[in-house]
Amino acid sequence: MKKLVHEDLSLAITRKELKGIVQACLNQQFQIFWGFHKGTMILHIYNSEERNLLTFRRHKHYLELLRAQIISFPVLQVLDFSIQFTLKTRKRLEQKRKRTAREIYQEIDYYLMVLHEELTTNNQMSVQEIKHKLQELRREQKRLAKG
Repeated sequence: MKKLVHEDLSLAITRKELKGIVQACLNQQFQIFWGFHKGTMILHIYNSEERNLLTFRRHKHYLELLRAQIISFPVLQVLDFSIQFTLKTRKRLEQKRKRTAREIYQEIDYYLMVLHEELTTNNQMSVQEIKHKLQELRREQKRLAKG
């Protein structure tokens, strides 16, 4: 399995779910080590060949999974079984992509309004600059749509 890295996750994990993850990993013959760094907790799940890292921020009633670096397929299976990791990360990515598409659409809309104003004042230099910016935004929109 190739290395799977997810940054900026923000997934809520209950203490019970975390306990289940730790127990399942121990049952799979992985070793567990907790580390602390700058207010975050880092869970190392490893064996002699692979080292997986999960980074959490502690909250009052839950832990927030911020980052995941997964190398081992059995660890991914444990996460999928315990917290539906793959499904949640896919949904998060789709939400982020949709938000970005919406922002690009709004920016295109803004530049079209500005273009209209510049066309009415016959400012050809600004018109060309705006058209160029609109072309860039449209390319970005197409690239985002392809995924």
